[in-house]
Amino acid sequence: MEGLQNCEEQKNTIKEVAKKFLQNEFGLIIAFVKVLLDQSILVIRAENFVCPAEVKASADSGGAALIHEAYARQFDKSKMLLVEQIESITGKKVVSDQIGINFTSRDFLMTFFLE
Repeated sequence: MEGLQNCEEQKNTIKEVAKKFLQNEFGLIIAFVKVLLDQSILVIRAENFVCPAEVKASADSGGAALIHEAYARQFDKSKMLLVEQIESITGKKVVSDQIGINFTSRDFLMTFFLE
């Protein structure tokens, strides 16, 4: 039971850290953040991240690629503090990470592989 509590506490802490990261680095206040934490993977999903204009621009593959590239660059430039906080919270090393954008659901995904 304690392990489950610890996992839930970790997920809640990561959720709050992710909200601050998204606000500080992307200028967005995200109300709904979901966290999936397993032994070797962490997925953070920010709901309603993408604005309607970006959804419209993503209708062609070139627009989607440009938007994804812009967010990926910003994430890569600013992720170090977030990675350090994740490592501190989970007690595991982040060995790689990636982002993804779902233009249909407007979600932003941050995936971290843990070791």
